Parts: sequence; C-alpha cells; structure tokens
Amino acid sequence: MPECSRCNQDIQGGHVEALGRPWHTDCFTCAVCSTPFGQGTFVVHNKKPMHQQCYDKVREPVCCRACCQEILRGDIYLEALGGMWHVSCFKCARCGKDFVDGKYFADDTNTHPIHDSCEQHTVVGHVAAASAITVEEDHAQRSVS
Repeated sequence: MPECSRCNQDIQGGHVEALGRPWHTDCFTCAVCSTPFGQGTFVVHNKKPMHQQCYDKVREPVCCRACCQEILRGDIYLEALGGMWHVSCFKCARCGKDFVDGKYFADDTNTHPIHDSCEQHTVVGHVAAASAITVEEDHAQRSVS
C-alpha cells in the first residue's frame, strides 16, 4: 500500500500521482495558498507545486537590461552579456539598429551589445546562438494524474 508523500499515512482508495510520488487528493496542495489541486494543473517552482496564479504572485520580476520593464509571462526574451533582454530591445547601444547578421560585440563595459562597424571588439556572442525563450520555461507546467 503506498504512503502519502505529505502526511506519511497509508493511501487507501483514490489518490493522485504527482512529482513522481503518491499523495492523498487533499494532501496535494499549492505551496502558496494550501488549496488542493484536485485534478487540475499546477506549475513547479523551486521543487514546489503551485497554482499558476500563485506562482505569478511570488516569482521575482525579471527586468529587461535595456528598457528596465518587466519581462512578463509569455514574453520572448534572450539572455546575453549577463542580462535578460526583450528581443525587441536587443539593439546596438551605439546606433540603435538590430543585429541583422546575428553577430554582436560587447561595449567597453561588457554589458551592452554593439555592431562591429560601430566599434571594433572581440566577438562575444551570436544572437542565433542565444536562444530566445519564453518566461513560462523557468518552471514546468504539469498535470495531476
């Protein structure tokens, strides 16, 4: 007989399998609001199950290096030069144009991208290699089975 991952009591009858472990239905709850998930979906953040809306309340805001606006859930961003950038904000710090060929270089502070033609520097990265990802990917969305 399986044992519940929360209360350590034997499970008899209906239960859920989540995070690779068995739980009483009432014991598998959101780490933020303590409400049971039932048969709904949940996200995992820091190895803890949460409702999506609870996760949205507790996650730390991610600020775009260029515009200082929050990168919201669903936004596409890229990581480069030690920061996160909205794809639309990742432009040359000297001329303000996009990186059409995908190659970028670092400015003297190694924090802002520039074109080779704007200033000669060593190649730091390639935009095509810096994969654009969405904020949802910082946690896994799962379903209760």
